[in-house]
Amino acid sequence: MALRLTFVVLACCLWMADVDSHATAPQQVRLRGVVLDSTSLAPIAGAEVTVHAQLDIWSASLTNTDSLGRFELAVSSPGAYKLTARFIGYGPRSQDVALPHDSSIAFRFLLVRRPIEVGH
Repeated sequence: MALRLTFVVLACCLWMADVDSHATAPQQVRLRGVVLDSTSLAPIAGAEVTVHAQLDIWSASLTNTDSLGRFELAVSSPGAYKLTARFIGYGPRSQDVALPHDSSIAFRFLLVRRPIEVGH
């Protein structure tokens, strides 16, 4: 009987620890958006989208847009970030953002065509 009671108490403690760890786990901030051509508003597939903390450029996360120009990234904590979209033949666009805790934010980047210069 004592062994069974010990097992039940131990199981309850482990369950409570697991519930507590989920309650205090940091929630990610989700960044979703689309990258479009500024003139035609056509989606730009394969555009590179990066996000990094403004005070730490080495913390960058990177993704590429899908065939509809859509992207999704996540950061682990709220704060000040820089979000940048770029694609060959277009000028890059950046946006400074303050990301709140536990949220999902949508962005739209309009990239402007820029001629590619080839060295002589």
